[in-house]
Amino acid sequence: MKRQKAWFATFMLLAGLLVSGTIAQTDPVTIEGMVNERAQIVTDDGEAYDLARTDLGKAVAELIGARVLATGTVEETEKQKTITVDRYLVIDEEGRISMR
Repeated sequence: MKRQKAWFATFMLLAGLLVSGTIAQTDPVTIEGMVNERAQIVTDDGEAYDLARTDLGKAVAELIGARVLATGTVEETEKQKTITVDRYLVIDEEGRISMR
C-alpha cells in the first residue's frame, strides 16, 4: 500500500511539473502594441503576443502595421504568449482611439 501511495505521489508531482510549463492567465489583460505580419501584437518593450485564431484574433491580424489596444486572456508557455482577444481598439498616429 505504501508503494502505491509513493507511485501516486510521484505521478502527481510529475503531472504538476508538466502542467506548470503552461500558465493560463484567466483575468483579462490589456496590451498595447503594433500588429505585425506574423499575426502578433508586439509591445513597445519588444514582447510578442501571438493572436489566437478566433474571429476577433483574425480581425486584429489583418491590421498589419496598426497600433492596437487589445483586451483578452493570455496563455503563456516557455516559448510564447498567446492572447485570445475579447475586444480591441485601434490607435491612429495622433493617438486617437477608434472602437472596432
